Amino acid sequence: AKCTLALLRLLSQLYNVHPLLVRAGILEDVLYALWKTPCVPTMEDLLAEAASVTGQMCAHESIWRSMCEHVSKPVERLVDIYKQATPCGRCRAKAMFALRMFVDRSSVHPKAKRETVAEVIDDVADDMQAMTDSQVLDLDNAANAILLLCTLFKSQAICKEAMMKRVDLAEIMSEHFNFSELGRLETTGHRLEWLITRLAGAAAEEAAH
Repeated sequence: AKCTLALLRLLSQLYNVHPLLVRAGILEDVLYALWKTPCVPTMEDLLAEAASVTGQMCAHESIWRSMCEHVSKPVERLVDIYKQATPCGRCRAKAMFALRMFVDRSSVHPKAKRETVAEVIDDVADDMQAMTDSQVLDLDNAANAILLLCTLFKSQAICKEAMMKRVDLAEIMSEHFNFSELGRLETTGHRLEWLITRLAGAAAEEAAH
């Protein structure tokens, strides 16, 4: 199953293949695997592949909408998988990727709200704190965490709530920006800077009240 899902992950990167995967019933199988596979260490690789395929399929608007409405409630399931998976690991990285793909859109689906995904922010902050240690740092996990936070913090309300719950969040991001490899990478450096600025703005606005 893991090898099959790994192949599907590669195929799902091709936009034109998405409708074929739906018509063949393959996406239904992937969603079922995501729904019913227990999140235990021995199954995390399989769940990571299923999450990756699910996230890739969100690129197709009609497929994204049908997945949001699926009986398996993939957004809620991905939040649960993230919370249960090994900290700083690959399964969490792919769950964050899929969650971002579900909610980073111009239109909002009632079963794919940023507020639902925001439940993971505290755990994301814990992982980012742990990964300030270069021996713990996983670039894929950290990059997906940064991208997810950037998506969630487009909402001023979510950003302010996160800043109030995790007063250390800006400091964690600053430490990565100034001292870790993430601050030097083009794909993450400017996004870290944006997060720091966004959190500072939320803090200033809260102080003004």
